Amino acid sequence: MPSVAPHTQNLSGTEESPSSRTEVAIQVDCEVEIETIARLQQKLTNGTICLEDILLCPLTLDIPVSLEFPQRGIYQDCRDVLELRQRVEKDLHSFTGEGNFWLPIVLTSKGALYAEAIASADPLSYLQPFHLPDRYRQPLYELGQRLLKLVSATPSTYLMQFGFAGETVFFDRLFPFPATPAIASLNIQLPNLFACHWHCLTNTPILDLTIAPASEYRVFQP
Repeated sequence: MPSVAPHTQNLSGTEESPSSRTEVAIQVDCEVEIETIARLQQKLTNGTICLEDILLCPLTLDIPVSLEFPQRGIYQDCRDVLELRQRVEKDLHSFTGEGNFWLPIVLTSKGALYAEAIASADPLSYLQPFHLPDRYRQPLYELGQRLLKLVSATPSTYLMQFGFAGETVFFDRLFPFPATPAIASLNIQLPNLFACHWHCLTNTPILDLTIAPASEYRVFQP
């Protein structure tokens, strides 16, 4: 599994790994390989691999414009955080700002599954499940649904970053892959968000998302 890094708030929307290397998981003949962007481009240039024969699974937004893959447009939309916020304000009539909560949306070919929210415990750790009362959860689900339509989302596991201003939910940014906060789902959610992402990309059915019985719920208190 590709390495993940502590989340850092920035307006570029990118996630940096501890080694400052951009890594991408790819599938070749049912085998998973992890490559840096530079190494991947080298292999594409010298003909070692062909895009038509692999399934690219980028786990970063820092992708060169020259790299062609089916979800490139979505990644570009998500990378430009400020522009996407402006589109959300204009087209979805929603508030925007900087938040420290994440709603995982597992978009399969059959529809969307909403996982339990994730909260930031401190700059280096995350908590799931983070329970939201219905008065927050339903508007959040609606925002997520409309947002995915806005960016013409394809099957993937998305993290919608959001926050609260009093009783109002506002949008921050969107990750088209399990970004760093998804580590909170390991040993907590079944299947975890990384497994969900792979299922979405390979069109493998996901029947339900469940939380381990012994998990401790944190409840949002405005």
